[in-house]
Amino acid sequence: MPNTPTAYKGTEPYIFISYAHKDSETILPLIQGLQDRGFRVWYDAGIEAGTEWPEYIAEHLNGSACVIAFISRNSVESHNCRREINFAIELRKEPLVIYMEHLDLPLGLRMQLGTLHALFYRRHTSDTSFLDALAEAEALQPCRAKATPAKPAVPEPMVFVKQKPAKQEISLEECLEKADAARKASKYSEAAKLYRQAADRDSSAGMFGLALCYNASAFWSDANPTEAAKWTAKAAHKGHAEAQAKLGELYSNGRGVPKDLSEAVKWFRAAAEQDHGYAQIQMGKCLEQGLGIPKNYEQALKWYEKAAAKGYVEAKKGVERCQSKLKNPLSRFFG
Repeated sequence: MPNTPTAYKGTEPYIFISYAHKDSETILPLIQGLQDRGFRVWYDAGIEAGTEWPEYIAEHLNGSACVIAFISRNSVESHNCRREINFAIELRKEPLVIYMEHLDLPLGLRMQLGTLHALFYRRHTSDTSFLDALAEAEALQPCRAKATPAKPAVPEPMVFVKQKPAKQEISLEECLEKADAARKASKYSEAAKLYRQAADRDSSAGMFGLALCYNASAFWSDANPTEAAKWTAKAAHKGHAEAQAKLGELYSNGRGVPKDLSEAVKWFRAAAEQDHGYAQIQMGKCLEQGLGIPKNYEQALKWYEKAAAKGYVEAKKGVERCQSKLKNPLSRFFG
């Protein structure tokens, strides 16, 4: 267990941290890293003995200058984390969302978080890289202590050497974050340029982001289903689960590629095996209805159950249908 950082106590602006206690081993070092960078941070380790928990949390959330919500499988399943996010939004404190892993969010939470500024922990190669990017977030700056001005040094004699200006290139993580923000703001042309830069660096996320821009026909004059399918396929071949699920959908509908149900099944299966909920539902449908693959209610039931465990209502209905069909032997012949 990592060392426990000290929660901020004072009247200066501070950051409120929402996280699942099951993630403490990962989150506490990040809190310490923020404090090391001069930020005032409060989290629930600051609760004093004998204090009523909900009231104390609400007071500190209300008194905070900004909120960081660390989103993980554990936090999604935590009623307390969901309540903290709901209350923060109710107080008009839009949380800075940190996605700690790839998730298929429940629809309600996805609707709440979809418009909020977000960072992606797994896109960084180290905690230091992530914290350096997080520390630049504009919303956090009021919570940062001002550095004491250094005593001016005695200037040394100036030597003028003509040098070529260094070419400044943003990191892959920053490129993707800017692209995601532009796409969420429906600035598809701007987003496409940034995603292409990421794709040129062999980023599967950049490739799939570019595909999403090419597919945004309602907002962008350069929408092109064929290009969208091409970039989706590139990302899918590199193992991007969301792209694999989307490519299966494209083959299923014949959009940008020839309609091919067996090819659709191939890509739905690839994404489903990466625990992608939507793809697991589609595998259940294909096996239940015999679309591109022979009917198999036992296998369909297994995929539906995996997706149902994530809370998908459609998957739960699929579980009920398959269980009913398996109880009736004639359904194997007459569906």
